[in-house]
Amino acid sequence: MSRPESYHYHAYLLRLWREGPDAPWRAMVEDTGNGRKQAFPTLQHLIIFLEGVTDEQLLTKGDEHVD
Repeated sequence: MSRPESYHYHAYLLRLWREGPDAPWRAMVEDTGNGRKQAFPTLQHLIIFLEGVTDEQLLTKGDEHVD
């Protein structure tokens, strides 16, 4: 069954880690469709990436989350 062009779907394998107890969380996503990997030095960079992929604003100014 084919999906209509307007249907959007993204699937990623997400990895999260810290290099020490006081280090920031880092992230990497791997596209499950083509195997491409992209690393992010902070979780904020990951959110910016996801906002771009989805055309959604996930954060307001600063670090507040939008419900």
